[in-house]
Amino acid sequence: MRLDPRTWGIAAGAVLLFVVVVVLFWPRGADEIWAEATKPYQSECNREDCIEVVAPKPGHGGGQTLQMVYDPDVDDAIAQWGDCLDEVLVCRRETGKTLSCVQEAACPAACINQFETAAANLADERERAQLFLVEFVEDGGFCVPNASDGYAE
Repeated sequence: MRLDPRTWGIAAGAVLLFVVVVVLFWPRGADEIWAEATKPYQSECNREDCIEVVAPKPGHGGGQTLQMVYDPDVDDAIAQWGDCLDEVLVCRRETGKTLSCVQEAACPAACINQFETAAANLADERERAQLFLVEFVEDGGFCVPNASDGYAE
């Protein structure tokens, strides 16, 4: 049995449509959400690049000191996530409105879209706050970076 060209065209169109739908709507993991780092985290902080936060001298440390430094130029997934969380939490502390704070924060569009969709049927602010913790903070959350985002666990 020989198929006519119209049948082949319909079949090819259906396959193409399926591929487009899968690519656009397939759930993505956190490793595909965050932008690629222009300056990744390095465990050794170069003195010129780092800012000293505090260098306390413990009273009973036997002359030991603890130095805390950070590199403000690091923009790996963890740094981006921290900026996102910070903006949402500061806004929420000021306004008490989780949804609008997520929408206005410097978070990846995929995170914002995921949260908007999941929060659409939640009328209670406490439920939206709990959803924020699940999606943005708790291990395995949609917007929680993981080891494949370029940092060591």
